[in-house]
Amino acid sequence: MSGKRKAKSYAKRAVSSNDEKILRKALKKREKEYESDNKFKNSPYKWLKNCPSGRKGKIAEDLILEWCAVKKLRNERGDKKNYDLLIENKRVEVKLSFLWETGIFVFQQIRNKQKYQYCLCLGISPDEISAWLIPKNELRRNRPGLKRQHGGKKGVDTDWLRFSPGNTPKWLDKYGDDLAAVQRLLKKR
Repeated sequence: MSGKRKAKSYAKRAVSSNDEKILRKALKKREKEYESDNKFKNSPYKWLKNCPSGRKGKIAEDLILEWCAVKKLRNERGDKKNYDLLIENKRVEVKLSFLWETGIFVFQQIRNKQKYQYCLCLGISPDEISAWLIPKNELRRNRPGLKRQHGGKKGVDTDWLRFSPGNTPKWLDKYGDDLAAVQRLLKKR
């Protein structure tokens, strides 16, 4: 069968396929059931949530740089290998999490071998933004919500921080909850 003939028969088959119509109808019926993150449907942050994963981190860094400029905090981009931003002469790694459907934030890929001093965790809920500025040494301790991300119990190079915004681990209380608290911590330290 020639390539020309294959394309023609495929096009004809796709248009008239009764099986495809059945599947389309079944998909339409289930669309609302499987639509992800309905919480963000009317959120002002929906556009960011819908960005590809690789772009979200860069956008989070850009947002923090702009926030720093407005707040008159000295800032610049970091070396990318060891930290994302330099804010008030502090090496800062930025982590972003949207509120998961299960109602928790999950800050992933917190790398222990990088040479940052603080991890700025930016948590975005449908209607608000939360933030914590956590000293790196606190992330190396055995803390509620902090788990090894890779390598099982013996994993040592990458962590994640998981918690519900309504049930933040007590140890995080002194490291913020909003950007105003993060600003005070950046100026203080």
